Amino acid sequence: AEVFRTPGYPLFLVPFLAVFGTPVAATLFQILLTALSAAFIFLLGERFFSRGVGLTAAVLFAIDPTVIIHTFLTYSDILFTVLSLAVAALLLLSDNLFFRIALLAGLLSGFAILVRPIGLYAFPVFLVLALWARHTEWRKGIAAAACFAAAAAVFFVPWMARNEVVAGHFSLSSVGTYN
Repeated sequence: AEVFRTPGYPLFLVPFLAVFGTPVAATLFQILLTALSAAFIFLLGERFFSRGVGLTAAVLFAIDPTVIIHTFLTYSDILFTVLSLAVAALLLLSDNLFFRIALLAGLLSGFAILVRPIGLYAFPVFLVLALWARHTEWRKGIAAAACFAAAAAVFFVPWMARNEVVAGHFSLSSVGTYN
């Protein structure tokens, strides 16, 4: 049982439980995370299409009933969404300090993997984004992608190694179907 769930979302809940004694405070914080997700959606839509498309996409996201419901529940969906959108925004919207951005995006991606194991399947997509973001300078793109991958691995590889020791499975979870 101690290796069934990944530790990202429980780790997110700890400060709220320590300070307020209830996870309800985390759900209130998730309102801010949902707003931040909408802002990332707006920025990505504006960058690749137009201001109107970005605004429409952000509003549709914000008023989606499933988003509203998940915002007020202690589920990992909102945290995973904002982390994933932050990774995409960092990799696709930054023009300067790319290696620092790739490092930060990698750390956020690694934490997202620990929030929801499905993040491991999004990881290669983000890796391609890191390469594509510097497609005119392939050497820099490869170096940035390697920096991104190493930073992400800082989060999820130790957890996988721990699961190998505890449960005999080098994986995010001891339950294959959960992965």
